[in-house]
Amino acid sequence: MEKGGIGQILALVGLILLLLTGMGRQQARRQRQRPSPGFLLLQRWGAYAAFGLLLAGLLIMALAK
Repeated sequence: MEKGGIGQILALVGLILLLLTGMGRQQARRQRQRPSPGFLLLQRWGAYAAFGLLLAGLLIMALAK
C-alpha cells in the first residue's frame, strides 16, 4: 500500500475517533449518573489521540506527494 493510502486511513480513523468522543460527551451530559472511569479516560485522551492521528495522516499524505 502506498504512503498516501496509509495517510488517508490514519486521518479517517482519527476523524471517526473524534466523532465518537464528541457523541459520548453529549450522551454523558444528558445522563444524570456518574460516568465510569474508563469512559472518563476515553474522554480525556480520546480527543488528543484523534487529533494526533489526523495530523499524522495529513502529514503522511503531504509527504507522499
